[in-house]
Amino acid sequence: MAGLADVMADAVAALPPSSVTILSGAGASVEGPASLPTGWELTQRVFDAYFAPGTLAAVLEHHAAVGWWSPDPCGPKKPRPEPRPPRLETVLGVVAAAHGQDAVGAALADIRAARPNRLHRFFAGHLAEGGRHITANFDGCVEAAADADYPGWRARGRLLHFHGSFMADPSGGSLGATLARVQGGFTDPVAAQFRDFFPADGVLLVVGYSGSDFFDVDTAIRAMAPGSLAGLRVIWIAHGAAPWHQLDLTEKAVVPPGTSSSPEVPPLIRHLQQAGAGVEMVCGPTGDLLRAIAERWKLPDPGAPGPRVPWAATLSADPDRRLVATFRLYRELGLHDEVAHMLDVGPPPGIDRQAAWLARSEVLWEQGRWGTLRRMWLNGKVPTEFSAAERAERVGACLWVQGRLVPAYLWLTWHRRHCPDAEGRLTLAETEGRVIEHMARVPELHLLGRLLAPGLIRSLGDTGQNAGVHLYRRRNDLVSSLLSVGGQSRSKEEAQTSSQWFTEAGNLTAALNYRHRQYRDTYDPKVDDAALASGYRELQRQFNSVGAPADGWAAHRLPGAHRVFSTAEVIRGLRAVQYGWWHRFRLLSRHLVRRTQYRTKGGAG
Repeated sequence: MAGLADVMADAVAALPPSSVTILSGAGASVEGPASLPTGWELTQRVFDAYFAPGTLAAVLEHHAAVGWWSPDPCGPKKPRPEPRPPRLETVLGVVAAAHGQDAVGAALADIRAARPNRLHRFFAGHLAEGGRHITANFDGCVEAAADADYPGWRARGRLLHFHGSFMADPSGGSLGATLARVQGGFTDPVAAQFRDFFPADGVLLVVGYSGSDFFDVDTAIRAMAPGSLAGLRVIWIAHGAAPWHQLDLTEKAVVPPGTSSSPEVPPLIRHLQQAGAGVEMVCGPTGDLLRAIAERWKLPDPGAPGPRVPWAATLSADPDRRLVATFRLYRELGLHDEVAHMLDVGPPPGIDRQAAWLARSEVLWEQGRWGTLRRMWLNGKVPTEFSAAERAERVGACLWVQGRLVPAYLWLTWHRRHCPDAEGRLTLAETEGRVIEHMARVPELHLLGRLLAPGLIRSLGDTGQNAGVHLYRRRNDLVSSLLSVGGQSRSKEEAQTSSQWFTEAGNLTAALNYRHRQYRDTYDPKVDDAALASGYRELQRQFNSVGAPADGWAAHRLPGAHRVFSTAEVIRGLRAVQYGWWHRFRLLSRHLVRRTQYRTKGGAG
């Protein structure tokens, strides 16, 4: 589109710098002399140094198997998209746990010592003229450039590192570099400070930013009232070498990740639009556009990019600790087949008995060996590090998933009422809620489930985002489901939201489980058989790809499954996992009745 760069430059420079906020990300620090790594380069660096060889390739293969692709809004369309890399904060969290926090600092050493490039010099001039700048970056290049060229800028401009910076904390201990640091979202004061940087009637210029800060930035913008950004114009630059062109921002292009297709542009764009902002996304050479804006603002010409000389990392780690990190990462990502392979040859040296026990428990659960697992948690060899509540919860969970709902409820209720620990009571209550949720789906227990649900909701209480992704989404989704048992409507987007949260955290099994629930919540009998079969069978295949065949067989329990799966397939599934006998009879008889009715009607409905 001829002249698009000039149009965008005119739109920004029509306002004084004080009416423009710049939001920058890692892409702004890639040019020399800063020469900092791209997200992909940093991911490769970390895996090469701290994980067993082949770990990254295995993770990417699993991502491809479940359809997690890298969004590429600006690049040329490829015949086959590339699988998205694992979330770096999740990976660095595992590195910190397996190798120590110093290993994270070592991996980020070049960020601590980075020198400003031409983009940083442009940002510095903008600050000196009273502009505002918010950045996800840990480097101090913007303030270093401003201090060198514009002494006194701090009295005029404002700068916020919303994930912290090495300038403020040379140790790096407080940086938002791990999932534990970012999954709780911004605190209320930081969220308010972040939103305060958005000009009410100005421009937000987004530069070198992927828009992948789902847990804090997305949450802060999503919480804004509709219309609160009605005067804001967002110009989002997607860097590319091709001539300048406008990108599609229709609803189709901003579908949330975790659904059947990956987003072409960041979901943050949708949140900005919902808050009332007008958003335009353009693709082209970032530096050229910034030079055009600088000329209009009469700032010094930032010049041409300097030579890029990436840091030659010399990181090393003990081979046994690399195996430990790999084992931890596979568990964190819900890759049960990989965990099972490592357990088959023996847990890596350095994995304690409690972690190995939990990993074996998770593998047995996903294989559907629930009777075996229940006996494992009941025997006297359970590591003493597990509390009585943890052991009781696992036994009750096995009874529940086997379909022994009344024994599961009685077991969990008794142990919850006799548990002296508040957190232990919550853990037991969560599984008890799953039992009640499933009671409500069973004809002979439906009324009991409805009677029990309100009391259990009170026992669960409120769980905020600061509890972490798993507890926050699991418990809130459960409360929503229990409220629907009592007659309140459940949003059809609730399970999709949970699936998206687990997708962003990187746990494949959890994301797929909530995809299963999403299919349950949104079933439409008008959908044709071929489309229904495609979704259900794909879900089965994806569960199998991560080593969770029991979850794959659970597709037989989805609404309309009688239209997709034959009776022979259902019988094979019932035999493959350790359901209770009454539950097997219940599931098979329900399938036979519905399948017979379906075929009697000529395969309709």
